[in-house]
Amino acid sequence: MIANNIDGSSSSSSQLFELLTVVANPDVYKAKLTDLETKVAEYKTYVEAIGPVSDIIAMREQVEKDVAALKAGAEADRETAKAVLADARKSALSAAAVARNKAEGVNKEAKAVLAAAEAQKAEVEARAAELDKALTQAEQVTAKAEAELLAAVADRAALAAERAEVKTLRQALVAKHKAFIEGL
Repeated sequence: MIANNIDGSSSSSSQLFELLTVVANPDVYKAKLTDLETKVAEYKTYVEAIGPVSDIIAMREQVEKDVAALKAGAEADRETAKAVLADARKSALSAAAVARNKAEGVNKEAKAVLAAAEAQKAEVEARAAELDKALTQAEQVTAKAEAELLAAVADRAALAAERAEVKTLRQALVAKHKAFIEGL
């Protein structure tokens, strides 16, 4: 693990967090790597000018190991992120399929309820039409019965009038017959 930042300064924040931040953003990772390579090239010129070749080679090897370790860590983190992303996609697709199946079930139930309601509506409308027809027939029968009742009342009144007339004639006839008999 690298104890210092690329620019040589120490950091008091979590190096793991910084590593994850770098790995999560390939552009930052590339910029840091480019910056590291630039700094290595710059330091190489200084070291070559100052230090022995064996030290330079040891430093180069250490830098290469550090770079390889960073690349390996970044690759491992990238693979972990891919796995997490794949699991998240799988979970999302599974949840979407479950939701779609539930929605289709609810849709089928709604269509069945709608069909049943439409059938009941048709039945109610047919029954209402039958009741309207029966009501119309009942009204016609009632009107006919009322007409017949009025005719019967009129016939009864006429019969009563005729009875009264017959009674009057009978009384007149009885009075004439009495008068005839008394006249004898």
